[in-house]
Amino acid sequence: MHMNRARRGTVSARPVVPGLAAVCVLTLSACSSLSGPTVQEGPWEPDDNIQMIIHADAGGSSDLMGRQIADILSSQDIVEQPVAPENRPGGSGAVAYTYLLGQEGNGHVIATLSSSYLTTAVQGKADYTYENFTNLAVLATDGLMITVSADSPYASLDDLVAAAREDPGQIDFGGTQLGGADSIVRHLLEEETGAELNYVSFDGGGEANAALLGGNVDVIAANPAEVQGLLESGRMRGLAVTTPERLEGLDVPTALEEGVELEFTQARGIVAPPGLTEGQRDFWGGAISEAARTQEWKDYLADNLLLEEVHVGTEAQSYVEAEWNKYAEVMDALGLREEG
Repeated sequence: MHMNRARRGTVSARPVVPGLAAVCVLTLSACSSLSGPTVQEGPWEPDDNIQMIIHADAGGSSDLMGRQIADILSSQDIVEQPVAPENRPGGSGAVAYTYLLGQEGNGHVIATLSSSYLTTAVQGKADYTYENFTNLAVLATDGLMITVSADSPYASLDDLVAAAREDPGQIDFGGTQLGGADSIVRHLLEEETGAELNYVSFDGGGEANAALLGGNVDVIAANPAEVQGLLESGRMRGLAVTTPERLEGLDVPTALEEGVELEFTQARGIVAPPGLTEGQRDFWGGAISEAARTQEWKDYLADNLLLEEVHVGTEAQSYVEAEWNKYAEVMDALGLREEG
């Protein structure tokens, strides 16, 4: 199953209305959500420290990306003010993005973007959607790798699919909660092949990896960078990656090469509060684009098995919208979408 994306769109912005402060004095309750500073239209540059909000715990892929971008922006003098990473995990991203929502008009706050930015809201578990924010940039995509233990009887994706067809529901597929990327890959694999796999959920990817190594599940869909060492040490075997092309440095075929029409990637990028001015959006679009051109960023992509995918401004908005539609379709199929 291919997940195609649109490439063009628009980013909305709400300029500050003259006299807004006076209106807020008279109608305080109606204006209480505007917690960000008042910003005038025109060219803009930060004049205070920058918060880089990371929506996940320290040590994970989103944390590494956020800290890498923050370091490049600061160390390469792309942004003159300090850029300080700050982890705000919880609620599958909802804690961080709810905080961001409350920073309307504040150009001194940016945040990491990954699949949970969309999937949590698509499932009706958040009081926001991507349309409530300023989607600044998509910088990369990453896929997953369908992985078994080294002593597994399944030497190829075809072996796994054949066994799952022969004994429906008898092969345990480990992953995180339903609605996560690994459960989506399981769903797409079943949809494209007719295989039936028993999904076993864990609290996190680390637990799923341990379950595979301990023989408690038969297969997982893992972040390639997080299990690369286990592949190199001979403890795990990759059957297929869900990216459109092979990942450099891994001798693992794509699902497409294996004859399964399964292509799935997750966007990674940067999002900002609602209500940024054109000057703020232009500044961040230029700064993030410059960071994405550095050798440090390209090395980070290679080291973490990410695919370069740069879209800024209106292109980023269009890309994120297409991702939302992709996840909405999958969540509908999984019975996990609640529409208000």
